[in-house]
Amino acid sequence: MVLAGMFMSQSVSADLSDDIREQMYEEMRQHTKKMLAKIPTLEDKSVDGWSTGMDSFDYKVPCDATLAPYSAIIAQGTNRMDLLTEGEDGEYTYERDVSIGYPRMEEFCIALAQPKSGLSTVENAQGEPEKWRTWWLSEEIELSDEDWDPDNWAPIRDEDNEIAATIAVLKLAKKSLGKPTYLVMGNDLGVLTAKIIQKLGEDGEIDVIDGFIYVNRETGEFRRYNRDGSIWKSADNTPPAVAALARHDKRMRGLVDRDDSSPTYTLSRSEQ
Repeated sequence: MVLAGMFMSQSVSADLSDDIREQMYEEMRQHTKKMLAKIPTLEDKSVDGWSTGMDSFDYKVPCDATLAPYSAIIAQGTNRMDLLTEGEDGEYTYERDVSIGYPRMEEFCIALAQPKSGLSTVENAQGEPEKWRTWWLSEEIELSDEDWDPDNWAPIRDEDNEIAATIAVLKLAKKSLGKPTYLVMGNDLGVLTAKIIQKLGEDGEIDVIDGFIYVNRETGEFRRYNRDGSIWKSADNTPPAVAALARHDKRMRGLVDRDDSSPTYTLSRSEQ
C-alpha cells in the first residue's frame, strides 16, 4: 500500500509538472509573440505615389523636375513612435502628423523625401493592442548587455547616425535636382531639425540647406523660413499654372510624348 501510494504521488507530481511546463511554454510563446509584434514592419508607400527604391528613404517628385522650386526633406525624429488611430478607410494615421501638409506642398511642385517607416503593435496597460509608427534613415545599432531591454525588441537607432543620414539625403537632393533644399520639422516638432542645423553649423556646411519649413497641423498650410531671414507662406501664394500640371499628368499617363531633352528626376541607387 505504501509503495502504491508512492507511485500514485509521483504520477500526480508528473502531471502537475507537465501542466506547469506547458503553462510556462505558453507564457513564453505569448511573450515572444508580443515582442515580435513590436518590431516595425516596413510600410510600402508606393501605393501613395512614393518612390521606394532607395534603402534609407522614400521620395516623391509630384511634377516635372524642372517645375520643382526646391526639395523638402522631412526630419521625423530619432527612435520616435507615433500612436495611430484607424480611419474609416482602414488607414492608420497620427493625429498631429506632418503629412497633412504634403498635398499642399505637392500643389507647389515641391520634391519631397521622408524616412522609411514601419508599423508595430504594442499592448497598452489594459492589454489592448495599439498601432504605432516609427521612422528611420540609418541602420539599427547593437546594444550592450546593460542597455538591452528584454521587453523591447524594436530596433534602436543612434541619433548621430540619423543626423548624418539626413544630411546625406539633403546633399543628394541638392545634387540631383540642382535646386535649394529645406528641412521640414516633422512629428517631433523640430527636435531633430534643430540638431541637424546645429551639426551643419559646427561643420561649416550650413549652406547645404536654404532654411526650414513648419507645417500647420490644423490646416496643412506651411511656412518656409529662409536662411536670409525672410518668410514665405503657402497661404499667401497660388500654386503653379494648372495647365503645366495637367500636361505633366498626361505625360505620365503616356498621352503626351516626353521631351527627351528635359532632365529626369528618378534617382539611381548608385546616387544614394
